[in-house]
Amino acid sequence: MSLHHRHVRTGSRMLLSGFVVVAVLALPSAFGSAAQPAGGAGAGTAYDEVVKFLLTDSAPPDPGAFQADYAAAVSAQKAPTNQHHGMFGSIMNAADAVKNAVGMVKNGTVTRYSFLNGWERTEDVAAQTATITKPSMHQIVYLDLAKKTYRVVDTNAAPVTATPPPYEPPQKQEPAKQQQPGKAKLNISTSTTNLGPKTIDDIATTGYRTTFKMTMSQATGSCRNGTFEVNETSYLAKFSMPQSGSGGGQHAKVSQVMPRPESMVAPSGCSPALTVHSSGGSVPAGRFAMYEAMKLGGNAGAQTATGSFGTVIERGNVHALGAADTELFAIPPGFTQQS
Repeated sequence: MSLHHRHVRTGSRMLLSGFVVVAVLALPSAFGSAAQPAGGAGAGTAYDEVVKFLLTDSAPPDPGAFQADYAAAVSAQKAPTNQHHGMFGSIMNAADAVKNAVGMVKNGTVTRYSFLNGWERTEDVAAQTATITKPSMHQIVYLDLAKKTYRVVDTNAAPVTATPPPYEPPQKQEPAKQQQPGKAKLNISTSTTNLGPKTIDDIATTGYRTTFKMTMSQATGSCRNGTFEVNETSYLAKFSMPQSGSGGGQHAKVSQVMPRPESMVAPSGCSPALTVHSSGGSVPAGRFAMYEAMKLGGNAGAQTATGSFGTVIERGNVHALGAADTELFAIPPGFTQQS
């Protein structure tokens, strides 16, 4: 993901960067350490996922629009990719690449996930590739579904190390300019609202809306006034987010502790007085999110423009996997091994 580039002062850029880090760490996460999904011990699960990017003030799709968004994204990703040749072929190919990139932003990308027996299969629908991870067998299998080829990586094999380059002493650098000391008030607030039950793609969920806001005010010296806000809406099922046997599945997040969050947003020399407010409880951790929309916005001072950016994750076609589905995690017949 890439945020709009803005010309900001060094202190302001540092402030916003810190705000992003703190927001990601401090927001109640919809994903976490998860057990097996509904279906009993050893049961597997599969689902499709659409990821969209929200630029400026674009409104996120409503929860429950998965099937329409899924169809639009799949249709866009099946567009012809024939290469042009001749004198102007490279120009036409570049134009097609830009057109496809714009289509991906508009319609989103589709990924298919499957989990069974501690194995994980991730399929990129547009690229027609799949990656199968089998921690118990110390294997990662890469499939090219279009070319019908595969490659197997032994995760136990020692990596090939290159000869290190000759040592070169570091060049002498001028000492960093000491930041002027500063004071400010830093207010951090989090509020959560229960949105109630909603059925999404035949799955019962409960919705939550969380708002996380940070405001730096009355700044002096190296401190900078600014705001940063994250609004997250999620609809969570009663079962857990699946993971591979390595415990680090596609959607796993590591919980982190921040004893001094002000150190993440304050430039060197800035010592803000911190105030924290929280209301409305917390969002259940580890639940399967059928829908998650996150919008980030803010500014880093009066001389910078206000902007926003966000993502939407929609999931659907959720179904259980069993013993008959192990072929999903095997090399398909007729595939040729790559050297």
